[in-house]
Amino acid sequence: SSTGRGTSGSGIPFNDFSMTSSSITIVAEPDNGTSEPVIAGATIMGAVELTIHGLDHQLIEETAIRLSHSSSSGSTTTSILELGCIGSVGYPDGGSFTFKDFGVVRSLCEQALFEGGPINQGSYRPDGSMSAFVGRSAVGTWTLELYDIGGGETGQITGWDISFVHQPPDADFNGIPDIC
Repeated sequence: SSTGRGTSGSGIPFNDFSMTSSSITIVAEPDNGTSEPVIAGATIMGAVELTIHGLDHQLIEETAIRLSHSSSSGSTTTSILELGCIGSVGYPDGGSFTFKDFGVVRSLCEQALFEGGPINQGSYRPDGSMSAFVGRSAVGTWTLELYDIGGGETGQITGWDISFVHQPPDADFNGIPDIC
């Protein structure tokens, strides 16, 4: 059996010529009978989604966004927005933007090139892959990094959420999770 888990991080600015970050740590919890404990040994099974709230920057081609996860099973990073969305005149409108692998057509950069002007909030495909996190320990630290390589245009996010489906451990490998 698997279950979903979500949690939120704080807002952070895009500062000229710098990288800023915000982290969320998910710790092992006891199996207390709730529907969402992340117990030691649980693994990420899929449906990893990142939602960035209040995403605002006037020059998307100067920005990059990366999501990383560090745990006992190692570190993994994926690109949400690659640096250099060259030629785009689009920019995020300050709304909420969800990044996931399935059920979406365009990346944020593709939308910026296609639309121009403000990019409406909604769901977009990351430039990297959220499936990079599948099979990793569900317990660990998630870090969202914002890069701004230019001067004169700054921005911010007001917060962010990460959600994923995880499965409890099966230490005896009988196909049945080891908790109730």
